[in-house]
Amino acid sequence: MKPSESEPLCTDLSLGSLLLPYALGTLDEPSAQRFEDHVLTCTACRDELTQAAKSLQTLSANRMTIVQRLQENIVKQTAPSRRPSRVTWLLAAALGLAAIVAILLLVNPLSDHKAPDKPQVAQQQPPPADTAAQQPATDPEAARWAAVATTAKLPFAISTPRGDGDPKEERFQQAMQPYVAGDMPAAETQLQRLSKEMPDKPEVWLYLASSAYLNNHLDLAAAAVRQGLSMDPRSTRKAEFRWLRANLELKKGNASQAQAWLHIILKDNTAMLTESQDLLNKIQAAAQTP
Repeated sequence: MKPSESEPLCTDLSLGSLLLPYALGTLDEPSAQRFEDHVLTCTACRDELTQAAKSLQTLSANRMTIVQRLQENIVKQTAPSRRPSRVTWLLAAALGLAAIVAILLLVNPLSDHKAPDKPQVAQQQPPPADTAAQQPATDPEAARWAAVATTAKLPFAISTPRGDGDPKEERFQQAMQPYVAGDMPAAETQLQRLSKEMPDKPEVWLYLASSAYLNNHLDLAAAAVRQGLSMDPRSTRKAEFRWLRANLELKKGNASQAQAWLHIILKDNTAMLTESQDLLNKIQAAAQTP
């Protein structure tokens, strides 16, 4: 279908076609990585992914009205006065497929089935536990970039609830105590457990990603980062997720991708600016080292 002239065009349709399965969390890790690399440079896919994430998040929180919304969407798509754009078609497809998933969940709860191998955006499920850490690349060139990656955790301060606090927030604060104390294995375990209780809380995914990163569980950290970013968190949290993603790329020896994520943080100009510029300087210095 031909998009309108005002719409940006995908720079590589073979990769742009991965948008829907990526939004639904059904891609394998290599395919997800290729699509994420593509999104860094493709404005069309980046815009569509943002809209799809918002639609799927709303859908997940309102299962009982899914069928009605899907029917209304189909009516709009078939109205003769308007030709649906490529963006609208993708969102309609995402809504339809996610609706099927949600209906199945209503009939057959997750407790009756084996957990999926990786997180599904529509179901808001936590990523699988990694029993063996994925080690950074060991060739000399990759090791150069891995050595530049941060070894510091994202900061967090325990707060004491006043009066009758939110029980969920209290559990989150308790789960963060090992993280603050520097016990990253215990923090990762508690936060992964908490992600099942609070799948819609970006901070759970953020600090799960941070603790898994420091434990060298890179696949788990990457999955948590993707899950957090798919929730379209507020600007400060988004910058922190991207900061972790840049360091994950360095750990895997991908300096160019790390730089791309850092430049996005600096362009947004919201948070993690000093850290991002310092890391860019370190990457540039490492590139000039014989």
